[in-house]
Amino acid sequence: MTARAALFWRHVRRDPTGCWLWTGAEAEGTGYGIFNAGAQAVGAHVYAWGLANPGVDRRGLIVRHTCDVRLCVNPKHLLLGTQQDNVRDMDERGRRVNNPRRGEAHGNAKLTLELVLAARRAHAAGESVRSIARRLGVSSPTMTSAIRGKTWRSKP
Repeated sequence: MTARAALFWRHVRRDPTGCWLWTGAEAEGTGYGIFNAGAQAVGAHVYAWGLANPGVDRRGLIVRHTCDVRLCVNPKHLLLGTQQDNVRDMDERGRRVNNPRRGEAHGNAKLTLELVLAARRAHAAGESVRSIARRLGVSSPTMTSAIRGKTWRSKP
């Protein structure tokens, strides 16, 4: 294993869900991990796919997630496809940005309104966002957005 590959894997936490979560830098505003691959920064999931598939030419193709977790770098959750494949996946899973499905109806929802309201109460009582996120099986940024009302704006 190269020194750069070893550095990459030091920034990965294996989650009980089967996802391998990138704990390094994230591209601003996207939720995707990024990694300095030497000459340039690349998507962490793209780098992970490349490590698992050395020498495979992916020109014209993108690395897609089968798990819909942007920080996942588990090579078993990644596959090559076209942008059209990726858009089809997004539509089938209800993940299009302008998708009217919100909250529990969203294709990738891991939380319920009940859990979000409980998380807000726990945070107001002093529990850390990180602790709440770990307990509910979501990332800290996801939990922060829910607690602050950036997502999950619905009131009961």
